[in-house]
Amino acid sequence: MEDAEEEISNPTVWTIEYRLPVSFLSKYIDVDNPVKGKLWRANFYQCVDLTSHPHWLTWAPVKYPKPRFHLPEFFGILEFD
Repeated sequence: MEDAEEEISNPTVWTIEYRLPVSFLSKYIDVDNPVKGKLWRANFYQCVDLTSHPHWLTWAPVKYPKPRFHLPEFFGILEFD
C-alpha cells in the first residue's frame, strides 16, 4: 500500500465539475432541460460508514445534530451555464 501525502493544513479551495444527463433525472421526476441562468437547489453528499474510518461529507453544509442529507433548508444553489 502506498503512503498518503502529508495533510494539507492550510485553507484550500477545491473545484469540481460534474455532468448529469437530464434524461437520467427524467426517470425519477418531471424535469425540463435547464437553460443558462436557471437556478436549482440541491445538495451532494457522500456516506462512508462501513469502513475503518467512517465519514460523511456534504457539498452544502448541513447544520443538523446527526447526518441527515435530505433537508431542503440546507440545500445550496446550482446555477446553469
